Amino acid sequence: MKKYKASIDSLYHGSAVDGKGLRCVVFFNGCNLRCGFCHNPETLYVPGKEIELEELVARLLRYKPYIRKGGVTLSGGEPFLQAEFCKALMARLKEEELGVCIETNGYITDPEMIALAESILLDVKNQDQPIAPQLAGFLQTCTQVGTPVCLTNVLVPGCNDDAEHLRALYRLRQSSPCVQALKFLPFRKLCVHKYEELGRPTETFSQGWNMRIELAKILLGKPDVMLLDEPTNHLDIESIEWLEDYLKNCRCSIVLISHDRKFLDNVTNRTIEIMLGKIHDYKVPYSKYLELRKERLAQQRAAYENQQRMIEKTEDFIERFRYKPTKSNQVQSRVKQLEKLERIEVDMEDKSALSVKFPPAPRSGDIVYKAENLTLGYDSKIVFSGAEIEIRRGEKVALVGRNGEGKTTLMRAITGSLRPMEGTSRVGYNVSIGYYEQNQEDVLDKQDTVFGTLDRIAVGDIRLKLRDILAAFLFKGEDIDKKVAVLS
Repeated sequence: MKKYKASIDSLYHGSAVDGKGLRCVVFFNGCNLRCGFCHNPETLYVPGKEIELEELVARLLRYKPYIRKGGVTLSGGEPFLQAEFCKALMARLKEEELGVCIETNGYITDPEMIALAESILLDVKNQDQPIAPQLAGFLQTCTQVGTPVCLTNVLVPGCNDDAEHLRALYRLRQSSPCVQALKFLPFRKLCVHKYEELGRPTETFSQGWNMRIELAKILLGKPDVMLLDEPTNHLDIESIEWLEDYLKNCRCSIVLISHDRKFLDNVTNRTIEIMLGKIHDYKVPYSKYLELRKERLAQQRAAYENQQRMIEKTEDFIERFRYKPTKSNQVQSRVKQLEKLERIEVDMEDKSALSVKFPPAPRSGDIVYKAENLTLGYDSKIVFSGAEIEIRRGEKVALVGRNGEGKTTLMRAITGSLRPMEGTSRVGYNVSIGYYEQNQEDVLDKQDTVFGTLDRIAVGDIRLKLRDILAAFLFKGEDIDKKVAVLS
């Protein structure tokens, strides 16, 4: 079987515009993917490197259960430039019961490729020019092979939204039986607000979005080595899954710090343990490292115990026969044996753990928080509106959603640090709130000590127990006098 290869820029997998399923797009060379409007790009392209057909098919099949009815789209840089690869790809995807849509400007001249596509998305790019004459010939070929076409055009105000341009598009549709739909995409709706977002100061974004910005800076630099110190902090679930997938397929070296076991297992293939001043290197992912570490320590302890028994027997022999002339040679031999013996040491383990008991809180009312017709936002920007929320005593509630959707904003409303734009936000009877913010390092006074930080807020008899409380959180001895600024 012939092996097909091609240069691919990237694979896009994100929510379809209409929200119905996943949209998968294979971008060939020349795609302007770096514009920032695409969502979840999985980079495949490396200068001078080609991808094999079966590798690309395997990547697409990972998303098969979620791909929308329209199937996979081929786009960017006109797929006909790598026609043989594209035709082989479409045939393979058809075997896997995945349809293919080609997104084009109408320059494809290969009838066989047009016939293999389930549909064509014909994008009229030359917004400020008359309708390109080659479109008529392309649509005639689509009609002959029976491939349906959806004609799309982005309407740019003052550029191509005049009556003559629109009439030309309608005439094209009426004269081409293959055109089943004509869709106009408003430029302002699609693009203008994106450009406004690009001009916003970074401090106006949520912590999650700022984390995305920092990651984007690193990834766009295409480094040979990436050093990532807890990169999943503040990211939403969807972003973590995208980052995980990107790092798994990234060709550069990665040194990663994370407390997310699943993330470590899925991304890394080597684990370096740093504990109590010693380093141990395991050539396996995190979960396997835990098993091997347990085995290594068990073997080490067994070897240590065996050696200690041997040393004890040897020392006992030396002590019993030290003054017997007939045994002097054997005694001297055992003494030298012990002197040359390489003593086995059992690695110390850091078994320190938090030991905290919280006293029971005073009983509150049945409803601890209630919001009615709640609208929250900042200045003139509304984050969400019309919310109806009720939280009852004892409930454990997860707030989930993408970065910037308003999860932290709602927290601030509950604590009273943010006033509603509309509606009501009320805490229930006898409710005491403890708030752990995501940006603690901005809240703490870095020049204060660990002890001083608690001492400033403690009242009553609890002040006498501050050292015990800090010890429960593993701050012992001189640690309590450290400044906050030097802590990890």
